[in-house]
Amino acid sequence: MTKIIFYSDLHLEFGDFTLPHDINADIMVLAGDIITFNDYSPLSRMLENWTKPVLYVAGNHEYYTNVPMKKENEKFFPCQNLVPVSVARRRAGGSLRWARHG
Repeated sequence: MTKIIFYSDLHLEFGDFTLPHDINADIMVLAGDIITFNDYSPLSRMLENWTKPVLYVAGNHEYYTNVPMKKENEKFFPCQNLVPVSVARRRAGGSLRWARHG
């Protein structure tokens, strides 16, 4: 059975997060609001000892940079060691949606 560890809303722009040393997972899912695309170093520090695949789905805070989303995506995805994954022969995907209320 595939074991997945899931994190969201870490907001590493406000302070580092250290992964537990005893993680027994096959893949990590980072589901938004992990960093802002202004500074990748907190993510690099967090993942420096993680050697398994990471599925990263950007949230709205990633794009708080005053740079168009398309340009941020071009910068981010090729420069990180993040890989597309298939979990139990299923495809995983995500989307980012903003809604205006009121």
